[in-house]
Amino acid sequence: MCGIVGFISKGEHNSPKPERKQICTLMANTLNHRGPDSSGIWVDDKINLSMGHKRLSIIDVSKNGAQPMKSKNRRYIIVYNGEIYNYLELRQDIESTGYKFIGSSDTEVILGGIELWGIKVVLNKIRGMYAFALWDKGKRKLHLVRDRIGEKPLYYGWVNSAFIFGSELKALKVFPGWHGSVDRDSLALYLQYLYIPTPDTIYKGIYKLAPGKMLTLNYDNINKRQVELENYWSLDQFTNKCYSNDTIIRNKFEELLRDSIKSQMISDVPLGAFLSGGLDSSLIVSIMQSLSKRPIKTFTMGFYDKKHNEAKHAREIAEYLKTDHTEHYVTPREALDVVPLLAEIYDEPFADSSQIPTYLLSKLARNDVSVCLTGDGGDELFAGYDRYYLGENIWKYSKYIPEIMRNKISLFINTVASEPWGDYFNKGKMSVENQLRLAEYLSASSSSGLYNRIVSHWFNSTDVVIGAINRPPIFKKTNFDVKSNNFIDSAMTTDIESFLPDDILVKVDRATMSVSLESRAPLLDHRIVEFSKSIPFNVKYRDGKTKWILRELLNTYLPQKLTGSPKRGFTIPLDVWLRGPLKSWANSYLQKERLSSEGYFNSSLILNKWHEHIAGKRNWQHQIWAILMFETWLENE
Repeated sequence: MCGIVGFISKGEHNSPKPERKQICTLMANTLNHRGPDSSGIWVDDKINLSMGHKRLSIIDVSKNGAQPMKSKNRRYIIVYNGEIYNYLELRQDIESTGYKFIGSSDTEVILGGIELWGIKVVLNKIRGMYAFALWDKGKRKLHLVRDRIGEKPLYYGWVNSAFIFGSELKALKVFPGWHGSVDRDSLALYLQYLYIPTPDTIYKGIYKLAPGKMLTLNYDNINKRQVELENYWSLDQFTNKCYSNDTIIRNKFEELLRDSIKSQMISDVPLGAFLSGGLDSSLIVSIMQSLSKRPIKTFTMGFYDKKHNEAKHAREIAEYLKTDHTEHYVTPREALDVVPLLAEIYDEPFADSSQIPTYLLSKLARNDVSVCLTGDGGDELFAGYDRYYLGENIWKYSKYIPEIMRNKISLFINTVASEPWGDYFNKGKMSVENQLRLAEYLSASSSSGLYNRIVSHWFNSTDVVIGAINRPPIFKKTNFDVKSNNFIDSAMTTDIESFLPDDILVKVDRATMSVSLESRAPLLDHRIVEFSKSIPFNVKYRDGKTKWILRELLNTYLPQKLTGSPKRGFTIPLDVWLRGPLKSWANSYLQKERLSSEGYFNSSLILNKWHEHIAGKRNWQHQIWAILMFETWLENE
């Protein structure tokens, strides 16, 4: 795993080669945590192009794997971040043509393939997680590429006449002439979803490259400030293959997953796995141990709050599988110590509070290993989230109610819940917050609108952010408009395209890379993603059980008493901590004078929620945390 940077320009930003090298080095040095083992800079002699690389050595740790790397024919130069899991197979295919390799890195295999077949053929052949920049000297074109699912990040944009790119925003911010301006529309989206959706960032004019896309910049047309974006992979192309029975589906899934895990266990440095005790990570660890001749290293983060703790269950699984297990319990003090680091780690506002235990778990694992496998992706691919079923059940009935009636019901619930006696309306069966959310859900006029409300926190976030304008929902309405899809299938597709790359994978990538740990997600092998789209829904959800096919497979590795633990998710007791050990810290940011002077927020809306929260009247943990994460980011700017 590594960090990449670069820039290219004509005209005013043309500069002597030593100066270009110095600028690129400055950009690359901001990514030392992504690649502490070595670094390299390449500067074109004739044009104003520079590319930099920071290396975390995982495969071929010798100098033969160093980057930036040139192809044998000297036409292509690459800086690359990631791992290609089928590079050994591709290497054999390339060698069969008589091509001779110098080293044993996957980077050299990518270049060899591009030299023989071209970049588009290579993108269809490679399997892995990656983000890379490729300069084609022959056609004078720069290509930026991001992996199919979005495991590895890549940012780009313009500073004056220079096109710049990098693995993290911090690398772009040190480029001469940078003057990042907060995009208030992006800020409103952030409050709504707790992350900033692709392609936007917190800064105007700076973007994330979307998963499965290739960006091409023609040097001869660079002054037009135009780039070409094209999909080389899309989830839309995969549909139900009508597998004949459950046994065939399960066997195919096991074959794909075992092959994915086996290929991702290849490493020239120590390797382990995150084990939460949940279904997904338990399955990954079970198969890893079955493929290993010695105990694999597993790591768990626990909480003293029993409602959020899965460590005990994870320990039981580790003991059954006989892994080399390490666990650590998080205290509020440790959480508070992490908070000042978050703005630096995530570069832009990010408010998934499980970022705290993810960072602490990564730090724990890095003491013993350089690579960790995770269970990420199971919920999105195999219908694991409760919100899918909540939305389906609401839409099943509400779609038959005339819109005028739904709006009246919504208004009634909202009015009752907002009254002082709203707490007693349902005799404790539904919190006031959930009553208000239900009222919001019932006002939706479409299934896509309903799901947008379900995944939103500050739904009317443009009321909170001064000067923000409503943007369209983050996901495609067509996901829900295709008649062959049910609500849950549509919601899963939406999450794979948005929540997964922009929340889950951002959280894991930044947390792990901040401590120079590489994470790998076997369930996100694109063959498994495609497989999940091609199987019937009833093998994902059956007899009231989510992720049915994963449970069936896990039962062949673990006794059922260890596979039936209820889903908790990797969460912290944030609502309690904000009223207790984090209260003083939070209160220092949530002051009317401070918020008003900054000029971003309608402070009264925020402070009303904060006062209700600390008084125990309501639970606004997610909304408050989003504000706090923006405030700490702004302070760090």
